[in-house]
Amino acid sequence: RQDNPQPFNPTRYLEKASQLLQSQEPETLAVGIAAVTGRRHTEVAVSGRFSPTGHSYLLTFDGQLKKADPIAYTILTLLPTEQVLEAIDHFRSFPQ
Repeated sequence: RQDNPQPFNPTRYLEKASQLLQSQEPETLAVGIAAVTGRRHTEVAVSGRFSPTGHSYLLTFDGQLKKADPIAYTILTLLPTEQVLEAIDHFRSFPQ
């Protein structure tokens, strides 16, 4: 809550997110991908398309929900895009 801010440890968050991206379970991978991209779970699992930009912490994202005419745009990632894209590829390799 804004009235009672609590300390936040980004290192702990990023370590946990990195662990989630290494999971062999699709549900856990989806949570990790959402955590490092800021995208909705449905965007991660169904509608989203992520592609590299050449920058270590930027991806092109297409498939935003809640938009009548979604367009592609760049998003920041909290971990290196190479690690994030590997996790996305692994997640998409599971049967739906």
